[in-house]
Amino acid sequence: MPVKELRLNLRPLIKKLEIQTKKNTVGDLTGSYITTVKGRGLEFEGFRPYSINDDASQIDWKATLRSQETLVKKFVEERNLNVFFLFDVSNSMLFASTEKTKAEYGAEIIASLAFSILQAGDYTGLAMLNERIIKIVPLMNGTRHYYVIIKQLTNPEYYGGGFDLAYGLKFMIDSLKRSSIVVIVSDFLGLKGSWASLVTIASRKFDVMPIMVHDPNDTSLPSDIGQVVIKDPFSEEQILIDPTTVRQEFEKIAQQQIVEVREAFKSRQIPLLELYTDKPFVNPIINYFKHRVTR
Repeated sequence: MPVKELRLNLRPLIKKLEIQTKKNTVGDLTGSYITTVKGRGLEFEGFRPYSINDDASQIDWKATLRSQETLVKKFVEERNLNVFFLFDVSNSMLFASTEKTKAEYGAEIIASLAFSILQAGDYTGLAMLNERIIKIVPLMNGTRHYYVIIKQLTNPEYYGGGFDLAYGLKFMIDSLKRSSIVVIVSDFLGLKGSWASLVTIASRKFDVMPIMVHDPNDTSLPSDIGQVVIKDPFSEEQILIDPTTVRQEFEKIAQQQIVEVREAFKSRQIPLLELYTDKPFVNPIINYFKHRVTR
């Protein structure tokens, strides 16, 4: 799919998210993010009157004596988390057998999560990656920053090219502070180099959240379509095939690649979220957050 055909643009995506917020879909995502992605601790905010539902051990006796009223300390969650997105914008992400390319689907995931993160008062940033870092949006917070991220996500000039996850991971490791949250959005196709060992290093420094975006035809070929020409998204090499004769071998290789990615993250105790472009992503992401908490 040529980059110029990328259907992402600013206004429809913003409008869609505004509608989703009114329907509480993104609102649910925000609530789930706040309750399951915890801050770094609790910060003392002040005192409040003791109630019968409080544990008596929480009574601050010095403050109680001074005020002549039974008081307990009040704490708020100390957040200010840094959540950084590493977004695969390579050629393979421009493929679509449904109404959305994987890139469009991934951009909507990031836009929705960024909205939730900023609503929670945390910081978020973005790196768009092919064989190198195409665009960086530094970590910031606030409503205005959301529109900065949207503007970059909807720029077709940033999409296309090869893919080097190892390069992106090394950039994260060298650039981000320890304890940051790194969300990787990719189809994880075209992997090369030392990406798996760099995942190990990244997982020791960050909380890594990988999101694998599938198109239905990534793992299965359409039937009853006759001979077709397919193209390697990275080498541009083309070949004429008959899907009926190569389907079994194609599906076997495709599944092997997926299993390799799954095992790479599983062996490092990193939960992997897999999503398909023909299915909504909000509820799976909420369940993913909850699963991380139960672990």
